[in-house]
Amino acid sequence: MSKGEDRKDRTGVKAINRLALRAISIGILVYFVLHFLYIFNNLTLPLYVIAVDIFFSIVIMFIIAYYFIVQRNLIWDVLQESESRFKDLTDSLPQTVFEIDGTANLTYTNLHGFESTKYTQKDIDRGLNALQLFPPKERESVKNNIQRIMKGEDLGGVERNLVKKDGSTYPVIIYSSPITHMNRSVGLRGVVFDISESKKMENELRNTLGVLEAKNKELDDYVYMTSHDLKAPLITIQGFADLLKKKHRDELSEEAMHYVETIISGAEDLNTLVTDLLTLSKAGLGKRKVASIALSEVIRSSLQSLHTIVTDNEAEFSVSDDLPVVSYDPTQLREVFTNLLANTVKYSKPNEKPKITIGWEEKPNENIVWVKDNGIGIEPKYLNNIFQPFERIARDQKGTGLGLSIAKRIVERHGGLIWVDSQFGSGSTFYFTIPKEVI
Repeated sequence: MSKGEDRKDRTGVKAINRLALRAISIGILVYFVLHFLYIFNNLTLPLYVIAVDIFFSIVIMFIIAYYFIVQRNLIWDVLQESESRFKDLTDSLPQTVFEIDGTANLTYTNLHGFESTKYTQKDIDRGLNALQLFPPKERESVKNNIQRIMKGEDLGGVERNLVKKDGSTYPVIIYSSPITHMNRSVGLRGVVFDISESKKMENELRNTLGVLEAKNKELDDYVYMTSHDLKAPLITIQGFADLLKKKHRDELSEEAMHYVETIISGAEDLNTLVTDLLTLSKAGLGKRKVASIALSEVIRSSLQSLHTIVTDNEAEFSVSDDLPVVSYDPTQLREVFTNLLANTVKYSKPNEKPKITIGWEEKPNENIVWVKDNGIGIEPKYLNNIFQPFERIARDQKGTGLGLSIAKRIVERHGGLIWVDSQFGSGSTFYFTIPKEVI
């Protein structure tokens, strides 16, 4: 029978119900009118009235019985159609929909549930318990969760492993809510999302990151070893060039002295580069020695190491007097400030004293530290690459271009972020975050 025909049949049943109700109403009305007339006039009921009473009583009882039978069938048909619609809808979903009773027995699952777990309707009919669909080590936790949800607690999405009929498992996230009847929880219904693909991608990503970390460590090791090995011949070159300059100055021509000084200058630049490369590689190697340290002490130490450049440029510093105590590797934090502060002095405006302000702002999970200057600023084309190795915003400035890269690596290794806000010609502000719980 088609759905259109089924609706027509139900329309006919409703019409019969209406006629039945009218017949009952008319019968009751006639019954009471006859009795009222005879009782009001103190008349004895004749036999035909009694016969009519009996007849109408039988008819009314028959009509009432018929009405309730038809009404019950109508309600049953509506329930059947509602259940059919629910089943059609859930069977079309790419997720598992389920229902369990108060004893955790599975009472319903959609087509996707059967296909995913390999169980059948016969298994449900035999009393398949939902706990059987979980690994033994998870069952007690699942049982507790069922009780909590039935008490009205919202657990959100719960990640679990489901066990198929053949014993294999797959990861899922389950969302469920209680089934209530007369204000009492009698079971659960929910939706199960298969996250096998996302877990596979997550594992692949984790493996890729592991390979990248291993490659980066190999690269850091190589840079460290190479830089370290370059130190010895570099010191030899510097030492002999200095000896040649000091002991044989009178014997060398002006041109020869120029060559020697060029060698010494080049060796010093190379030494600075090798030192910075060693610092950059060490920023990603070894264990951090995290300790509680006052930021004010770190900044004071960094300024002492920059005494010459600060004095030569007559730089002025304004440091917040309420800087916090943080958890960090003291040596590496000093390296961050040394590089940032040296950068602000180095890129100051000509004929204008550098003015640097150091402050901070507290956030719920981290502290944001900032270093602001009145220097030349950064052109927009350099902003995206400013923290890349060997990147310099002014080619005429001496340096290796590794200072900000070192700072970035240290900050990120401690679970923080570093960035810059700058207007070309109006100075720059460097920000970096220090987590309250260092990763």
